[in-house]
Amino acid sequence: MCIVISSIGSDGVSCDAADDRFASDFARHSRVMGIAVCAVAYTNYASDPRVRREAEALARAGANVTVLTLRRAQDPAEETIRGVQVIHLPVSRHRGGAVGQYVRSYMQFFLRAACYLSVRPRRFDLVHVHSVPEAMVFAAVVPRAIRRPVLLDVHDLTTDLYSNRLGEVPKVVRWSERLSLRFADEIVTVHDRYRDMIVERGAPASKVAVVLNSPDEAIFGQPREPTWSSGSLRLVYHGTFLERYGLGTLLDAFAGIRQRMPKSSLELYGDGDFRGEIQRRISLYGLGEAVLLSPGAVPVEDIPAYIAGAHIGIVPFLEGSFTANILPTKLLEYILMGIPAIVAHNRVVGSYFGPDMVTFVRPGNVGDIIAAVEGLSRDPHGALEMARRAQTKLREHSWEREQERFVDLVEGMIRR
Repeated sequence: MCIVISSIGSDGVSCDAADDRFASDFARHSRVMGIAVCAVAYTNYASDPRVRREAEALARAGANVTVLTLRRAQDPAEETIRGVQVIHLPVSRHRGGAVGQYVRSYMQFFLRAACYLSVRPRRFDLVHVHSVPEAMVFAAVVPRAIRRPVLLDVHDLTTDLYSNRLGEVPKVVRWSERLSLRFADEIVTVHDRYRDMIVERGAPASKVAVVLNSPDEAIFGQPREPTWSSGSLRLVYHGTFLERYGLGTLLDAFAGIRQRMPKSSLELYGDGDFRGEIQRRISLYGLGEAVLLSPGAVPVEDIPAYIAGAHIGIVPFLEGSFTANILPTKLLEYILMGIPAIVAHNRVVGSYFGPDMVTFVRPGNVGDIIAAVEGLSRDPHGALEMARRAQTKLREHSWEREQERFVDLVEGMIRR
């Protein structure tokens, strides 16, 4: 058996299928063609699926898209990826350490992005700012002052992340979040629960839209059914290595699974603060030969090659104020690729997928994961049937549909 944990980023593979899909939409999106959009995202562009999908959707619809993002050691100052101009500002993502170090890193990026936009305020027709934090939207203060519309894209809510990490949230953080939501002309977020929470925190419902974090069918749309054999099973998880995503629980569970299924193996693809603890537990449980740990993040386009044919995808996040309201993108990627999924239960996941589509476990429960893996391994046919039902449900929110919503939203902002 093999469990895969992966986090992925990308640089240019062929997007002919996506281009063909959008070719017929150029005329309909005539107000988008030729507009200049600047996206601001404190992230590594290559490995951030939502930032990339939205930027590339606008580029394919005819917009001129520039993205201001972080720079890794291997990144050039500027590059073009699938029709999007990517400018890597000389700031790298901070990992680990005190909160003050995170704040300094965010501030460095904020100031550079604000400076870039302020010295060329009329170059862009719209500024698209990704959270977290929501306060990054104020980098667009000068363009907004000259009536350039500002779109805030809420991936996660800062107060919930802060609360999950440190407990009590200072008033200044709550105040900053609410002010940011009011400052933006329009807000787009990743699922219905976040939309409701944003409205509860003071944003008018009329300016909050939802574009689900659906995987791109051009990348993830070619599933490959696994070959089931006695005692051998591949389980997969991909994403940033953080404690709240339950990687410690997964490794603890895998140690038990390995005892029951000696042929099992675990593959971990990704990077993040929890890497050191992952390595420690691999050594503690003597799993060196059973666990493959990638040296770092992997490009988004490469994810399917790593997880194709896996038997089970596991999304084992822990319980917390933040994880209580997430719909993990990795879960949707497994589903689109036809991989049976085990996922920690929260009300957001439960509102989109039923227990006949995915196998739910309690957050942080090692025994639940072991039992779920054993149950699916005993009934391969049933596992694949569940995966097909989940795949059918996800098609209601295909990226082809979701990106149309996003492009229409930008078109409406420009028109108004």
